[in-house]
Amino acid sequence: MRPRFFASKVGQQGDTKARWGRLLSSVASEHETGFEPTFAEWRYPMETLLQDFQFAVRMMRKNLGFTTAAVLCLMLGIGATTGIFTVVNAVLLQPLPYSHPEQLIRVYTEFPTFPNGGLHRFWTSGPEFQDLRRDTHSWASLDAWITGGANLAGKTQPVRVTAAYLSGGLLETLAVAPVVGRLISQTDDVPGAQVVADISYGTWQSIFAGDPSVVGREAYLDGLKCTIIGVMPKGFQFPPGEQEPAQIWTALRLDPANPGNRGGHN
Repeated sequence: MRPRFFASKVGQQGDTKARWGRLLSSVASEHETGFEPTFAEWRYPMETLLQDFQFAVRMMRKNLGFTTAAVLCLMLGIGATTGIFTVVNAVLLQPLPYSHPEQLIRVYTEFPTFPNGGLHRFWTSGPEFQDLRRDTHSWASLDAWITGGANLAGKTQPVRVTAAYLSGGLLETLAVAPVVGRLISQTDDVPGAQVVADISYGTWQSIFAGDPSVVGREAYLDGLKCTIIGVMPKGFQFPPGEQEPAQIWTALRLDPANPGNRGGHN
């Protein structure tokens, strides 16, 4: 048996004798029982913690209104923090989930004369996008997109989906390969062209039951007849970091003769 000894500096001889008496009694008990006994003193912090917890529970039960408000505030705070971190992690901390993410940049407009310090990260309008595409030559390609809710009707009743309206070369710039079919191209992104769409893997499974012959099938997007031309790979997401990921992608089809409001930054 190899007992453990605890040394302490005491000022009274009686205290010293009492401590040594407890220690020798502990050693004797360990020798008789075969295991190291516990001292009563170690239970005090745990008992205090348990008493504090029981008191807190009683107070919360007596003040249900305050408790409910506190819990709701915590839920809202944790939920908001989690949502913000999810977006920041996907967009800023993690590399973009596309081929050669180091070659991709996002272009914003700015309004330095706007009140309260100006706006430095703002969306571009349709006319501004067309000006940038025509007059700049620093990029291999320049594309635009906009997202919004839409009604999609296929084999089943219409369902609400998140749609992304893209310029023709965007999916090709991302170098993504569809599971079946093809991607939206420049020829689809002209005024008067037939409305076509690529759908997400999840939409393919949930609305079209994973039918491999979905390519070429007609559907209705916000009442407009469109043709399904491809299915995107499982897990593909664009734009990245959105709380409601796009489920269908179709051509933006901006008209150069009527590009819209230059001040419509959406």
